[in-house]
Amino acid sequence: MQKITLLATGSFNPITNGHLLMLEHTKNEIRDQFDVVTGYISPVNQEYGKPNLLNSKSRLSMCQLAVLTSNWINVDSWEINQSPEDMKKLREEAKSDPSFKGVPTVAVIKHLRDKCKMPIGFVCGADLFMGFENKNWWVDSEIELMVGDYLFVIERDNNTVEILKQVINKRPILQKLQDKITFIKPPVRNDVSSSATRKLLGEGKSIRYLVPDAVVDYISQNSLYK
Repeated sequence: MQKITLLATGSFNPITNGHLLMLEHTKNEIRDQFDVVTGYISPVNQEYGKPNLLNSKSRLSMCQLAVLTSNWINVDSWEINQSPEDMKKLREEAKSDPSFKGVPTVAVIKHLRDKCKMPIGFVCGADLFMGFENKNWWVDSEIELMVGDYLFVIERDNNTVEILKQVINKRPILQKLQDKITFIKPPVRNDVSSSATRKLLGEGKSIRYLVPDAVVDYISQNSLYK
C-alpha cells in the first residue's frame, strides 16, 4: 500500500476543529488505498496579506496547541517562517502571479516531499478546486503542480462530489490528472470556520467545542480577536 503524508495549508486564523476534521475525514476515507504515515498543517506566512490576519507567532502557537492530542497530525513552520527575500525567490521559481504574496503552495508541497521522503497528498476544500475551472486563474502548469502526487478535495456547502466531478470534464489537464484526484464526502457535515469563530469572539460569545480547548484558553489568555 502506498505510504503518503497529508498536507493542509491555510491561514488558521484561528485553527478550528473543522480544520482537524478535514484531515481526519480524509485519512478515514482513503485508508483502503493509502497508508497515511503522518499529516501536516502549514499556516500561511504573514506576508500573505489576508485582511485581519493575526500575527504569525499567535497563529503558529495555536496550531501547535491544537495538535497536541493527535497521534499523527503535526505542524510544519517552514512556510510561516520564510523571510521576504526567500519568499520572493520561491515565487519567482513557481512563476507566481505578480500580485500574489506569501509562499506558493507548490513550494510548500515540494518542501514537505523533501522533508518526509514520500509522496504528499494535498488536502483542500471544494472552493479551491472549483477555481480550477477558470483558465484565467489557473493555467495548466499551475494545476499540474498543485495536484502534485495526490490531491484530496473535501466536499463543502453546495459543491457536492457530483458538481466537483463536472469540473474535471471542463479542463483537459484535469482529465489527464484525474487518477491523482480523489473527492472526499465527509460522513458528517463540517461547517466550522475561522470566520464564524472570529465573529462569535467579537460578539463576546463562547467558541468552546468549535476549537480545541487549548486554543480556547490561549485566545482568552492573550485577549485575541476582540
